Amino acid sequence: MAVIDIERSEQGHGPLNHLDEAVRRYPDRLWVGGHLASPGQMSGLLEAGARGVLVGSSLFADGRVDRAALRNITSSVPPDRLMVAVDSRSGHVVSHGFTKPTSLRVDDAIAAVIDLTGGRCAVLQVETLAAAGPHLDSLSSLRSRFPEQELWYAGGLRHWPDVRRVWKLGCGAVVGRHYLNGDLGLADAPAP
Repeated sequence: MAVIDIERSEQGHGPLNHLDEAVRRYPDRLWVGGHLASPGQMSGLLEAGARGVLVGSSLFADGRVDRAALRNITSSVPPDRLMVAVDSRSGHVVSHGFTKPTSLRVDDAIAAVIDLTGGRCAVLQVETLAAAGPHLDSLSSLRSRFPEQELWYAGGLRHWPDVRRVWKLGCGAVVGRHYLNGDLGLADAPAP
């Protein structure tokens, strides 16, 4: 399970109290994220009990990959405990909690992350405009371009058939808002 502090992502700062409390309560079960701007914050959450950390918007804030920041993170966070989220809208990266569009293409961002990490950490593509359902054509293209990379997808997964389609592409599926709002069909649909 992942807990993302969207308010921290949007504001670019804030206390880590809620994330710290959650990982201490559920040790080695939660991935956490939400503008984790420094390796020290990430290491602190890992030491407190987080299973792993997700980083994203802070790496792409200027419409480019902050290569120095990513190198700094990967030097202090083990690859199996790091996931880089590439938040996207219409094929381009967005930052600041999905609020700031950039000119950086999603596939270029993922290629840079793979290059800088040697492909050793997972990459999560978050499609922010998926109200009508998942954008699996773009995910299929990413899978073709990066066949060996551990890829995850989030965005508009509302029913088990959506999740199965993501799995058939060889990707992990992340279900968020629909599940939390109770309007997700996963509970009503037959389990896979």
